[in-house]
Formats: sequence, structure tokens, C-alpha cells
Amino acid sequence: MNGIIQYVVYLIAGFWFFMTIVPVITYGAGVRIWGLPLVFCPFLLTGYASGLSFLFPRTAAIIATIIASGFLLAGISDLFRHEYGFTSQPANFIVPAVIILLVSAFAIREAEVSLWKRCQLWGRIILGVFAAVPAVFATRWLVSIASWLFGFGGGYQIVGRERRGRVSQLAWCGEGCFESRRRVNSDVIRLMIAFEVELNGQSLGTAGADDLSVLTAILSAVGKLGPNSTGAYQREHHYDIELTVGGLTSRAEGTPDEHLDWMRRTLKPGDVVTVRLVEANAADAPIASMPKPADGNYQRVYEELPSANREKTDDG
Repeated sequence: MNGIIQYVVYLIAGFWFFMTIVPVITYGAGVRIWGLPLVFCPFLLTGYASGLSFLFPRTAAIIATIIASGFLLAGISDLFRHEYGFTSQPANFIVPAVIILLVSAFAIREAEVSLWKRCQLWGRIILGVFAAVPAVFATRWLVSIASWLFGFGGGYQIVGRERRGRVSQLAWCGEGCFESRRRVNSDVIRLMIAFEVELNGQSLGTAGADDLSVLTAILSAVGKLGPNSTGAYQREHHYDIELTVGGLTSRAEGTPDEHLDWMRRTLKPGDVVTVRLVEANAADAPIASMPKPADGNYQRVYEELPSANREKTDDG
């Protein structure tokens, strides 16, 4: 029974650590270089220490203790820092780390014979499956994260539906920290960036052009959006929800730039909008266009718009 408890605790705690630390690396400002091992430790705990607890519970407990100690120290350090280094909720590290330490201490003291040795053939097969599945997934994620962080094997990543070139670069800071920013190397751009848009599972089309510098997909709700709201102009008692997809060209000198529109859809509560970022060699033609005004001339262009288009501009 000790091996099963170890397995479950290590599996869940490792997944919890992963869900806590990875967003910091992916979307946050990064971590100091000494904290880099914490990115990989959740996979060691979930993928390997959990399964190892069936065969060598004390060895698994020692590994888990080392990993948990790192997260415990990281959580405690965040309690006394003015700026959080890993998580805004240090308890997300401290509580599971303490649980792991308690379970591991019990396993080191009490585990005499492993669960593997106590099982017959079919029991070992079941244990092997439970141990192998997390290990396979952990190995896959470890390789993916290592490639993402360091660019091993060309640094490929799945973007949209196709494989793309290197999208991860490391920017080293002066104080021994690093920032992991997802950026596309301009040397590998061969196609144009486009948005594939779906509404409730139905394709609305692909927005994009080979001369754009801006491409946006905007979901807006305007009006009386709650019981205590006084609403907006001409929408004091109702609301409008709209999806707009548009862009701005950046053409060679001498060629006028334009504001382009691909989609403008009215939505209702419950609608599901999916925007998939892809690289494509073709896209749908825009449904409307407007010359880009010179600086300071937006008011003139607005006044020259037909009344129907002006209402759309006011609504948007």
C-alpha cells in the first residue's frame, strides 16, 4: 500500500508543480538561472519517481525529497520577497512539498519489500503499465521543453497545423536570469501570417495578406452588460456583441496603404469563436477596405464615410 500512496502523491504533486511553474516560464518574465531545474523537476517526479516507487520505494522517496526540497525553498523564498520569483501564491509550492516530504519520510522508514516483489505476474503487468504511461509522457514533455528552451534539434514547435522553424530564443539578462520569449526568426518567414476563424465549429474563412503589418481579431461587447450598468450610447437597455477581423497594410513606398476588413459578425451568448494562428500562402479576399489616412486626417475620412459604414464604425 505504501507504494501506491507514493505513486499517487508523486503523480499528482508533480502535475501540480508543472501547472504552477510552466506559466511563469511561458508567459512571465522568466526565472533566474538557478531556478531552471524546477522547470524539469515536475516531470522527474511525475514521470519517473512515481513509477519507481513500485520497484524501489526508498530510492523514489529520496529523489522526491530532493525535488520537494527545491520547491519548498522556492516557495519559502517567495514569502519574503517583494517581487515573486516563481508564483504569486507560495502555498502552491509549500503545501504539496510538505506532503511529499512526509510521504517520502514514511516510505524511507517503513518500506521493507517493494510492491513489485509482493505481486504476481498479472499484478506486475498492471504496475508496469501504470509506471510506463507517466514515464512516456514525461519523456516527451522533457524533450519538448528542452527543445523550446535551448533550441535542441533546430527548435521546432507545432504552430497551427504545420511545423515551423525556430520559434524560441533565449535572452540573457545581466543578473544571471533569462527570459524565454516566443518569437519567430525573421530569416525563416516564407509564408504570411493568417488567422483561420471559426464560429461554432463552422469556418468563417482565413484572414491575411502578404503586405500586412497589422492583423487583428477583436471580440467586443458594448451596452448594458450587467444589471447595475447604465449601458452605452444608444444601448442603454441592450447590448451588442460583435466579432471583427481586420488589418493594416504596409506596402512599398509609393503604394497607398489600406485598412482591410475580412469579417464582421454579430454574436450571441453561447457562441464559440476559434482563432487559429497559421502560416499560409493564400487567404480570403477582404470584404471591405478603406484608405489609410495621413496623420491627423482620420476625422475627415470618418466624415466622408457613407452613413451605413459610419454606424458600423461607431458600433465598433
